[in-house]
Amino acid sequence: MKPIFCVSTVLSIVSLLLFTEGLARTQAASSSFGVYRSTDSGKSWTHAGKGLPPELRVDALGSIGTTRLAGTERGAFLSTDDGLTWTRPKSGVPENLKIFNFASEQGAAYCATAQGVWTSADQGESWSLIGETLAKIKILSMVVLDGQILAGTDQRGIYLLRKGHADWERISEGLPAHAQIFELAVLEGSVFAALYSRGVFRLATDAKIWTSSGEEWPLRLVTVNGVLLSGRNPGGIFASHDGGTTWTNASVGLPDSAPVWTLGRKGNTVLVGTIGPSGLFRSENAGALWVPSNKGLPTGSSPIAFGSNEKSVLTVVISTN
Repeated sequence: MKPIFCVSTVLSIVSLLLFTEGLARTQAASSSFGVYRSTDSGKSWTHAGKGLPPELRVDALGSIGTTRLAGTERGAFLSTDDGLTWTRPKSGVPENLKIFNFASEQGAAYCATAQGVWTSADQGESWSLIGETLAKIKILSMVVLDGQILAGTDQRGIYLLRKGHADWERISEGLPAHAQIFELAVLEGSVFAALYSRGVFRLATDAKIWTSSGEEWPLRLVTVNGVLLSGRNPGGIFASHDGGTTWTNASVGLPDSAPVWTLGRKGNTVLVGTIGPSGLFRSENAGALWVPSNKGLPTGSSPIAFGSNEKSVLTVVISTN
């Protein structure tokens, strides 16, 4: 059964839009953004991010090789010292372009922006647009699988760039019309799409049609040890141990109906960003139990992005004074 737009759904959409788009603007005078680094899988954090303006919202974190990537409301930044200091790339993504997501594979980095997907082959120093089809389309999410790139758009469906091809093809059969594809995740060869308030959909290996994957409506998705975790906004975390067929509540330790802003992973540890006195929680058992993980973070700060590599995990938090 597909969800209907009742009062709670409308309120959740209003809540999401307020946080993700309005909070930084309506409270610009009293809010700031900060990057923090953890070398113990999220148990403790230290301030990083020198060179990133505190008033500049960072929406995405990624990495390629030894280079860290930060996607902001105004273009990209790079760090070659594991997030401690940041500079602009030499060329490519315009500095007035918003970046929503990063992905990387086989020495190439990709970023999802308000105007298409861009790629870099030199550790993020220079970027170029991929194909003309998506050049004017807002890309919210992205995943790379075996050299193929899938891009989730804002109400325009999902597109695929096949290996060796120069432009995109639309692969949206089975998806609801005008859905916002906030997250794409891979589990055992299948791609899962999180459609905010519209459900989870699955594209199996070599399939061409998306199918509904259980009664679940996430904002964010992450996979760990064969488990698919869904973050609702609001509504906490739900887990699927059977490839999205069934879902169970996995919010033990989280505030009641916690709104999930972001999910991340460092090895077997999953991190979630929400609101409240402790806005960051971690789970080391695929969501069976969550514990506060805010040591070193500003009191009451809310994580809005995660990004990890072999050395550490970074988070971006918003703090309201």
